[in-house]
Amino acid sequence: ARMLAMHSEGMLANDLRSEAELHVIGAEEARLSSEGPVMTFAGSGSHGIVATVPVAVAGRLDCADDEKVARALVLSCLIALKVKSRTGRLTPLCGCAVAAATGAACGIVFLRGGGEQQVGHAVRNMAADIPGMVCDGLNAGCALKISTAVGAAVRSAFLALADVAVPSRTGIAHTDADEAIDAIGRLSRVGMNAVDGLIAGDMAASLRHR
Repeated sequence: ARMLAMHSEGMLANDLRSEAELHVIGAEEARLSSEGPVMTFAGSGSHGIVATVPVAVAGRLDCADDEKVARALVLSCLIALKVKSRTGRLTPLCGCAVAAATGAACGIVFLRGGGEQQVGHAVRNMAADIPGMVCDGLNAGCALKISTAVGAAVRSAFLALADVAVPSRTGIAHTDADEAIDAIGRLSRVGMNAVDGLIAGDMAASLRHR
């Protein structure tokens, strides 16, 4: 509610990024309070929100026809599934950020006329930006996490549409979208093993102290 008020008061811009963030926050809070059903994706309601809502918002703002929006949504889901195939279904990384939001970035690129190269740029930009976000279970903080991820997705998409991608061989982003996705998978499966146990321990401690 406060984010919506900030938007009305002019503290947040009236643009795609803010609109998408507000919609995903509202959807996530509704999901957490069990106010209604959501479309699950890869076994997660939050993934479903992030992979679809930003693309749908972009389609509405652009007055895109239903077929183009549908194709953009399919692309978003396919890219997200590809990332999930590398990271695994359960991961210490926030799947909404590294998978679903990456898919959303690609869907927005397609929706706004981008081609295969620009879609690849979006993947690489997301790989350079958001992979460090960890998952600490389904909780109220998820609304903030997914708004951050969606903001990154819109930014990455707009950069990609301007033919801007992170420089070649920058960090884990690599020169190729498939290589970037593979690197995210290695980070999740191998690099974050110790982090997974630490997060689980902190979550258990938090529950005991309630």
